[in-house]
Amino acid sequence: MLIKHKNEEIIKVGVLVPQSPASPTASLNFVDGIKLYFTLFENRFLRGEVQLEIMDIGTGNSSKVLEKTQELMMNYKPNIILGYMNSMIGIELANMVNTHGIPVLISNLGEQAINQLHIPENLYFNTFQFWQSYFHLGKYLSEKSDKDWLIVSSLHDAGYDPLRAFRLGLQCNDANVVQEVYLNSDSDHDLIKEFNLKFEEMNNLFPALFFQPKLQHDLINYMSSRYDSLVTTPFYYGNDQTIKYWAFSDNTLVPDQKDIINGTMEYLNSDADLFHLLGYRAGAMLFEAVKNMDSPENDKINVKNTWARYNLKLNDEVLSIDTDYQDLNGLSGIYKGISNVKSNDRLHVIRSYDIDQYIMEEMTKDKALFTNPYMFF
Repeated sequence: MLIKHKNEEIIKVGVLVPQSPASPTASLNFVDGIKLYFTLFENRFLRGEVQLEIMDIGTGNSSKVLEKTQELMMNYKPNIILGYMNSMIGIELANMVNTHGIPVLISNLGEQAINQLHIPENLYFNTFQFWQSYFHLGKYLSEKSDKDWLIVSSLHDAGYDPLRAFRLGLQCNDANVVQEVYLNSDSDHDLIKEFNLKFEEMNNLFPALFFQPKLQHDLINYMSSRYDSLVTTPFYYGNDQTIKYWAFSDNTLVPDQKDIINGTMEYLNSDADLFHLLGYRAGAMLFEAVKNMDSPENDKINVKNTWARYNLKLNDEVLSIDTDYQDLNGLSGIYKGISNVKSNDRLHVIRSYDIDQYIMEEMTKDKALFTNPYMFF
């Protein structure tokens, strides 16, 4: 008996990713992480296979993102949009496509605090809660140390909200910040020279350094002879033996999940990094959403309902959606050691969004301060 041939439908997913000279493999690894999930788990659903359409959004600024989204909508007509970009720009994107019933999942490190009232119903986040982690770090260290604080930061890629959150964490226990130094130089030699011009050394200070990775490495190497411990961002990979403190979404800087470690080596011939993991998590959320897409007219509500109650188990940790901020939420870890790839100890873990409401309100006030589309890479 002959069976009438039926054209199988394709589920179209647009993926918007930026380019970064500082870390040229970040976007590639993010996309590879998505693809890895759909390799380890069969890409076959009621509505057919998932097909990714990758769009380059350059530096990820608002005008470029909206231009590329419009192009994606006209030429590709996606069922779902994924993106790696700044959260506020992700909100603009989601508002733009909301009337078309398109769900949006935005991934990033979690550098920017956003007001929950600004999040449209079709938008969910997959972040590493960077700023929340640094609030918890500031609060933790202010409980453990009675030293005065020196904060040193940069006008270039400084991660403004993690710094603001760290400062608020210190204030929870009335820690004293004796000086904040902002440096404008973008080279290691000039940075150190500028620091010496602006800062007179004081004894018994606890310095906190907020810089993009390359400048952070250089300043750490310079300051290690002056101080026995420093606060740094999570992205230090050097060998300087000074004790450092940092915080980040737990078990993400060096992924330890066997599926991801083995998968990236087997299929990508690469060690897994945090961008692979970020993409893998986005792939997991996409996979679960597509499983529940029964008909196009119900896509928006089905995906929204799926993500609203979504849980993801990675090793012993269960990630879940924070319903107020629509963000895949896990634990923040506080660490002490040489670097995230060298000798270190985890001192404390806490749920990332375990933050008092008044802190959330302070962090998410409307700000006039310019922030780059993405930070630290």
